[in-house]
Amino acid sequence: MLPLIIFISCNQDNKEKTHSKIIERIDHQDSNDVKETFFNLVYKGYKKEGKYFLAGCSKFFGELEKEIKLNDSFYGTPDRHSSIQYTVVNLNSDSIRFKFENNLGHHSFGDSKTSIRTGFFSIKCHNEKDIIGKLTIEGMTVNKETARRHIEEGKFYILFKPENKINFSGTDYEKDDCWKNKFEKFGFENYYITKCMPIDKYYEQLEEYNNTVFNYLSEMKSFEFKDYKEMKRAFDNEVNECRNERRK
Repeated sequence: MLPLIIFISCNQDNKEKTHSKIIERIDHQDSNDVKETFFNLVYKGYKKEGKYFLAGCSKFFGELEKEIKLNDSFYGTPDRHSSIQYTVVNLNSDSIRFKFENNLGHHSFGDSKTSIRTGFFSIKCHNEKDIIGKLTIEGMTVNKETARRHIEEGKFYILFKPENKINFSGTDYEKDDCWKNKFEKFGFENYYITKCMPIDKYYEQLEEYNNTVFNYLSEMKSFEFKDYKEMKRAFDNEVNECRNERRK
């Protein structure tokens, strides 16, 4: 699920009543925060043989390569509170410009108001056919050689792309006592890969890296997990159980 964007306006002049609903309109010329959210959905825009394309990274977007034309519209990943629509308004040789309309309903917060935020942003238009970049970690290609190098440096990562697309890239960000205790037991850290990318195309690279780390840890700690996924689940479950116990 994409992170929610909640906008609050102090301008009371842009409100209109429609039956029992209150529509609050917030207009912006350019918006970098909406552009950042857009890149949770679309990996790259590019031009090929005179046609324009978007490369998707989200399952909701649905396609690795989708041709777009002027005035085409599509939606971002919806949730129970909000929806956002993108419309192509300009196709240039070096950029693609979009208009957005972001609707946020306040019903779950006990309010009949709906906020509608509109604006524009542009993304770079690449002139290249190869739409797949390189999957890297710390500047190195993700493969078994990099995993071995990290092991030699005392770094033990299990790489994955979380479903909730948190706005964070790198190793575990919440390192409380529960995490520290389980890290001592298991010996690895989760490494979040959250940059928008067609991750399925890199699946073999992730497997190669993670299997190398898993095999080393299994031998060193005499683990009996069948694979790195089972090991990761056990680590996450034990950390969460410890945290839940401490909340009681």
